[in-house]
Amino acid sequence: MASKTVDPTKATGDGSQPFTAASNIDLLADAAKAVNDHAATIDSHTSAIATLQGDDGSGASAIASLQSSRTTDEGNIASLLSSRTADETAIGQLQIALRYVYALEKPAIHMEADYGDLAPGNVPLTALGGGASQGDVATRLNLIKSVWNSNHLPGVGTVTANGEHKAADAANVIVAADATGISQASCSTLEDAIAACVVAHGNQAGVHFSDDTGTGGATYVIPHAGSASLANDIANANSLLTASLTHFGHGTAVLPWAD
Repeated sequence: MASKTVDPTKATGDGSQPFTAASNIDLLADAAKAVNDHAATIDSHTSAIATLQGDDGSGASAIASLQSSRTTDEGNIASLLSSRTADETAIGQLQIALRYVYALEKPAIHMEADYGDLAPGNVPLTALGGGASQGDVATRLNLIKSVWNSNHLPGVGTVTANGEHKAADAANVIVAADATGISQASCSTLEDAIAACVVAHGNQAGVHFSDDTGTGGATYVIPHAGSASLANDIANANSLLTASLTHFGHGTAVLPWAD
């Protein structure tokens, strides 16, 4: 077997060549260099981490400052909204007061116009057609009666509250019974009662800001008093609807904020 030449100045660490002091020193130097290289990398990372930590601290401080400013701004906004609400309330009260003074000084018939359910959404009900039934007439007459009794007659306006009259009209409440679809006579009776209310209320002393004669008061005449037919009932119901809407509409509409 051939012998292997061994260079005593070089050690491989695999047993083929023995370690010597010189080779050990070289390996240690290489290892030290590697350690130093890693240490430098670690220092670099440590420095970067420290920089990031510093940036994070300043960022957190900036965020805290912004949050504090936001809280202050939200407080200011809440205060402004509260002031706006108070201002809107004050303006609303001023408008009511001006409407009242206008009604007194103009004078107007009513302080405000209020049609109630005869004009839902300020859209007047349409007249009954020729094909309306006795039940349709009764329903319409009962609605007109209800709006007069529950909405218009008791409506009072003051310097602090919207309303129609200077004083409620308790003298002209419609006391006739509701009409029924199976009784033409009940419709006729209610028609005449509503017509009497239109006239009497329009001229009721101390109720309106000015007398209503000529605008649904003493001049109103029902087309068929004492009606004895469905056709006449339809005509009466339509006439009473128009007279009621005309009277209810006499408000201080010349004001830009009038209802």
